[in-house]
Amino acid sequence: QLSLSVVNQDTLASAALTPGVNDARTGGVTAGALALDTREGNRDRLTAHLSTGFIVSSGVLEGPLPRGRGAWLLGGRTTRLDYLQQAVDRVAGTNDDDNGSDLAFGDVIGKTVIDLSARHQITASWLAGAFTNDERDGSGAKSSNRLGSVAWRAVMNGRLFTRVQGFFLSTAYREHDAVRPVTLEDGQQGAGVRADVTFQATSAHQLQAGIYAQRVHAHAGGVESLGAFDATRSEPSWYVQDRWTPSARVSITAGARVDSAAGETVAAPRVLAAAAARGWTVRASAGTQYLLPPLAALHGLLGNPALRMPHAFEIDGGVEHAVGGGQTLSVDVYRRRDRDGLFALAEPRLEHGRPTARLNPFENALDGTSRGVEVAIRRGSARRLSGWVAYAYGNAQMIDDVDGLAFPSDDDQRHTLNAVGSFRLSGTLAVSAQWRYGSGMPRRGFLTQDGATLALGSERNQVRLPPYDRLDLRLRKVFLFRWGVFTLSGEVLNVLNRKNEYNVESTLLTVARTGQYSSGLRKGFPVAPSIGLSVQF
Repeated sequence: QLSLSVVNQDTLASAALTPGVNDARTGGVTAGALALDTREGNRDRLTAHLSTGFIVSSGVLEGPLPRGRGAWLLGGRTTRLDYLQQAVDRVAGTNDDDNGSDLAFGDVIGKTVIDLSARHQITASWLAGAFTNDERDGSGAKSSNRLGSVAWRAVMNGRLFTRVQGFFLSTAYREHDAVRPVTLEDGQQGAGVRADVTFQATSAHQLQAGIYAQRVHAHAGGVESLGAFDATRSEPSWYVQDRWTPSARVSITAGARVDSAAGETVAAPRVLAAAAARGWTVRASAGTQYLLPPLAALHGLLGNPALRMPHAFEIDGGVEHAVGGGQTLSVDVYRRRDRDGLFALAEPRLEHGRPTARLNPFENALDGTSRGVEVAIRRGSARRLSGWVAYAYGNAQMIDDVDGLAFPSDDDQRHTLNAVGSFRLSGTLAVSAQWRYGSGMPRRGFLTQDGATLALGSERNQVRLPPYDRLDLRLRKVFLFRWGVFTLSGEVLNVLNRKNEYNVESTLLTVARTGQYSSGLRKGFPVAPSIGLSVQF
């Protein structure tokens, strides 16, 4: 029932989403990618930003390095210090403690930028976070993430740029009960290097090339683990591409990426194009993207070491037009074909009228086709009304060639509607609203529904969750002082008190341990009022 972002938004410089085909620099995904760039610290003076509100309290401290040679930034968040929200919950009666658990989250992020010279710069960053869930019966779980990197950026001359980065990342998950400190655990660690070179060959051609290589180790174990394993592999990859801009209004990026792992090497060509004129922008892209099979799918429970890389070919296009008054209308369409997707037929089902349950290993069994259209209108204004409304239709169908099954994708959501608006009442007072609606996605598994009764069936993903419907309202007032800025905000989440049910089902490990499978619905959070305070000085 709780969702928190991985990166503290107060430390972000930019967030860019590629919804479909990425250029050749991005690998390891078969769909879009979200690029997050943490900002540098304040190079002019020491500043602090403290805030508390719904769920999390956070703080950011930043300042310049001596002699103006760079900047540093340190930020942290925690739920343990969110006393303001705890008081609001007690007064409003929204402190739902029926589940008998104690959830806690915390993270820290640090970044230092050192200017060695006008052409050379060193950047070091560190991110670590943990999420714990302690139950009243003495059991609980903890997950943690760490990411560290050191990068060197050099401007050789006006035409050649290089960046070399070494990195380390790890994830860990551990469960315990009232007696044993560890009952189930798994994790993954990786370390590697990335090097990128950009060369401005001519005024119209920018050449880019690079390597991305890492070594990954994953493991699983514990006294209740049935899929214990310990495995390591190397994952080298290369890319090259050319960004051709024959004019200021036209750009074409064409390239290819080569990925390799466990004796398999694949090439993925991609092309992206965009053109703009008289308030119109037209864009199109096409390409193939590959995904490395997780080590757990190769060696863990239901593992199959012979798995190949799943891949997807997508073609998409869109048009955007400025319709006046600061408004922009955009329409995008896409079609995607998935091949060799990973699937393990390990769910209970009816077969020839009789219930069966077999733990089949993972196979490159899934082929699929998805298509859709997205329409959005945006309005930007620093004075009064700003925001956007977006609608998306999608249809994703999968075919299991190995087992002879056809079903909607686990993530098939036909209709999505989002609306965000902010109205500035004065220079320091603003009210905003956000509405999210999404038609129900499938309840995964071989289920059938007769009225309120849910039973085992012979077809997969035929029962859907109820629609998701949520309205949030927010009021914000800014107070300006000589020493800094004070912001007071009031917010009510899920104003209409929608149930917004979600599915909770047995995992493969649970089925294998107990021989039982269960699936049920839980409600999301009810009406949740919140008060937020933010101080910047």
